[in-house]
Amino acid sequence: MIGLYCRVSTLQQADKYSLDIQEKRGIAFAGTEPYLIYKEAESGSSLYRDQLKQLFADIERGLIQKVWVIEFSRISRDVEDASFIKNLFLKHKCELFEDGHLLDLTRPEALLSYHVTASVAEYERSRLIERVRRSKVVQVNEGKNTYGRLYGYKLVFEKDGSKHWEINQQEAEVVKYIYKLWEQGLTFRGIGLKLNDEGYRRRVGTLWHNNQIRRTMLKPIYAGWAYDKSKQLVKSQHYKPIITLEQWKRVQEAQKKINPTRNFRTRHKTHLVTGLIKCGQCGVSFYAGVEHKKTHDYRYYSHQTKKGCTQFPTVLHLDLVEKFFTYVFKSTFENEMQLKKFLEMKSIEVQREKQNAGTNSERLQKRAEELDRQRTRLVAAIANGTIEPSDAKDKMLNIKTEQTTVQKKLDDANQNWKASEKHFGELEDELSIKQLDEWNKSDTPQRRKLLQNLVQSAILTGDLLRVVTITEKKFDLKVRDTPKQVLRILEKAEG
Repeated sequence: MIGLYCRVSTLQQADKYSLDIQEKRGIAFAGTEPYLIYKEAESGSSLYRDQLKQLFADIERGLIQKVWVIEFSRISRDVEDASFIKNLFLKHKCELFEDGHLLDLTRPEALLSYHVTASVAEYERSRLIERVRRSKVVQVNEGKNTYGRLYGYKLVFEKDGSKHWEINQQEAEVVKYIYKLWEQGLTFRGIGLKLNDEGYRRRVGTLWHNNQIRRTMLKPIYAGWAYDKSKQLVKSQHYKPIITLEQWKRVQEAQKKINPTRNFRTRHKTHLVTGLIKCGQCGVSFYAGVEHKKTHDYRYYSHQTKKGCTQFPTVLHLDLVEKFFTYVFKSTFENEMQLKKFLEMKSIEVQREKQNAGTNSERLQKRAEELDRQRTRLVAAIANGTIEPSDAKDKMLNIKTEQTTVQKKLDDANQNWKASEKHFGELEDELSIKQLDEWNKSDTPQRRKLLQNLVQSAILTGDLLRVVTITEKKFDLKVRDTPKQVLRILEKAEG
């Protein structure tokens, strides 16, 4: 039975490889033979596609003996995935046809063409991504960027297939009303409450919240402007203004006066131990967050609890945790002698790992040469007629598979010791007595880099936070202790 695989990246794709065209040409190729059609609209960057996985399963069951695609890029646009597909087809003796032409993967010439085709498909995908990225930057800088959904506007499709954004008059009146209420002195929360009391609802039918009000009033798009990549205002090419630019600017100036130092994008701010602390049950990292109160901002580290995770607490006081890590840093190397001794030990470990990698590389290289000789002898035997090509097919496949495995082990062995050597070089650069002494003068990114090199693990299990450094020292903190009790423990961190 023939499997006809048809794929496009999106359902709106309407080029020479659309789903209908692929299906018609595939059926014409099958002729009178029975066939199954596998078609989907998914990206070719990954093999995790429902219809493709079904096709592979049918091949493994022996249901499909031939596969037809209009072009190899329909199956995959990744070189590693192409290697997996080739091994799967050879293992189950399944034939691959590219628009009617058989790709005989047992022949060296066809195999070379197969790998070249896979490389070209991946190259085309990379170029497409780069073009889209550059186009997006140009669109943003020219004010041509658009939103998927935007309250106050609606997307209108024309008969010729073009589309444009128009003002939704009913929603635009609500946007104007929001600005009017703000000019009357209402806060974002007060505006949301008044809208809800008067029966106004968002597009999805839910109540208005102060966060939605704030986001609406901070978007320059309602004044007919947009931000470019450098955060400068440019005239929007797609959205007509609902309010005036002066109205929008008055809101921004007022927000700066209320809290000029407030960073509305706190998730992009660098914090000292973001991502370093892990949950002992589910392994999720702790990240910094902030909750804005009327009189102050409460800063903390927290993690999104996974299903089944019973970790408690899940929120840690930010200042408390960072003072503890400062104490850990200053207590790891108390003098220059300890630091020098540690670096000498790491240097010996790196040299030992390099020697082991050299020994393994030499052994693997010899095995690779032996496999090349076996392959050469097998090709000569086929040419001399001493062995049938059908009998040599499995042997050739085994040799090729082992060659791939040996080459991967060889690359891994070289990469491992090079990574260790690079890491040791970073340690030597970062961990010096001068830098350790200048901890208090360093900014947060520099301190974070030092901690990343110094801390081996930081696990929170129950109410116990245990930090293990690269010197195998262990530091424990009971996170449910009161701040005063903990601050007594961390007196050294204050110095």
